[in-house]
Amino acid sequence: MPEPIKIPVSMPLSKAQPLNETMPKAVRKRFVVNGHVQQVGYREEVQDIARAFGVTGFVGNLRTGDIEVICEGDKAILTRFQRSLVMKKNLINVRKVICTDIKIINKRHKYFTIRYGSLQEELGEYLWPLKVKHAIEH
Repeated sequence: MPEPIKIPVSMPLSKAQPLNETMPKAVRKRFVVNGHVQQVGYREEVQDIARAFGVTGFVGNLRTGDIEVICEGDKAILTRFQRSLVMKKNLINVRKVICTDIKIINKRHKYFTIRYGSLQEELGEYLWPLKVKHAIEH
C-alpha cells in the first residue's frame, strides 16, 4: 500500500491580536458634490470607485440637485476617495466637493450602496425633458 500524501500545513506569521490594534481606525465623512451630477450616471460611478477603494457607505441624490456621499474608511483612503469624486466624464461635470467629518455613533456600514429615491423621483429624472416639452406645446 502506498504511503499517504503529506500536505504541508502553513504556520501563522504572527500572533492573533485584537482587531482594534491591527486595523486602522475608520472615520466617517459626508461629501456634498455640486455640478452636473444628477441624471448622468454619477451615483453608479461613485459606487464603483468606493468599492474599488474598499470604502463603505452610500450615495444618493439631494433635492438641491447635488449628490450626497456618506462614507467610512481609513482616513488616508477617504482623502484619495474624495479626490476621485471630482471628475469630468461623459455628461458628468463636478464643480465642487464639500467635506464634513461625522462621528460614527452607532453601527458601521457594511457595503457601499446607492440610495434611490421613490420610483416617481427616479423616473421623473428621465421623464423631466418630456414634461417640459409637453408643457411648452400645450
